[in-house]
Amino acid sequence: LDGEIAFVGGVDLARSRWDDRSHALDNPLRREKGEPQKPYHDVMAFATGAIVQDLEALFRGRWRLVTGESIVLRRPERAPRPLAPRDALPIRCKRVAFSRTLRDEDAVDRSLFDVKQLYENGIAAAERLIYIETQYFTSRAIHDALVGRMRAGGTPPIQIVIVMPRGADTPKEGVAIGPAQDEVLSSLEEVASDTGAELRIVYSAQHGEDGALVPTFIHSKLLIVDDRLLSVG
Repeated sequence: LDGEIAFVGGVDLARSRWDDRSHALDNPLRREKGEPQKPYHDVMAFATGAIVQDLEALFRGRWRLVTGESIVLRRPERAPRPLAPRDALPIRCKRVAFSRTLRDEDAVDRSLFDVKQLYENGIAAAERLIYIETQYFTSRAIHDALVGRMRAGGTPPIQIVIVMPRGADTPKEGVAIGPAQDEVLSSLEEVASDTGAELRIVYSAQHGEDGALVPTFIHSKLLIVDDRLLSVG
């Protein structure tokens, strides 16, 4: 926005996706064409400072890659007012960076896998805690990284928390990813049992008026390693 602030995160600017941090069962603002929508959890980050120019360059490059055309992002005639979203949580850190997954004609191997490498490196370096939020979990690479950390010798048992939806968003999604996801998660549970690692796979929910649990759908892509790495994907 105006060359001053950049947003990065998993929020789809699409129907039925808005919610606030409380994820209440009934929120009068969470409507689509008048119909109530389910609780929905996502995470978005925004940055200011020098990194904004780098993110803008990445955006322009991806626009050009998809459309074949260049895009000009105009600057405001007046200095923009400082933007401080009311409910945002400040993150104070010494270093901020972004990672990419991209087919790149200029790269030596014609592609970039920064995100995969960041996750693998972060998991391997974890000392106490690995916290993950994800919409689904079918990645063998991340499975192997977690297994490697749980089996690493000479280190204390690791705590791993994976926050996921309770089931798929649609029946089609369940058919497409369900078996692969069940295989990955079952394998992690077996390794955790063998190695003494503490593994929890959880979802959040609230009781409806009939007493039944209404889960919050998890759409965020979050990785936290100890108190050293926070990745908002």
